[in-house]
Amino acid sequence: MALCRDALTDVGDADLGEWWERGSKPGLVHLRRRLSAAEQALTGDVRDIRGMPEERIRMAVLLRDAPHLKSYVKHSTEAASRG
Repeated sequence: MALCRDALTDVGDADLGEWWERGSKPGLVHLRRRLSAAEQALTGDVRDIRGMPEERIRMAVLLRDAPHLKSYVKHSTEAASRG
């Protein structure tokens, strides 16, 4: 878990919110963290694009540039649709 925290050094603002989520396989965890004010200023407001045309466009670009992620993306989107 220290590895996760090290990877997020200077990323986000843990004081604004930080939480752990279990991954899809045993032993996998995700450390989530809120954006810092400076990061928020760069990215703009966060929007949920799931199920929107923008999601499909972004996914197409991602899979074109990183085709090895196709099985992961399929698994993740199926899991998300199950709730």
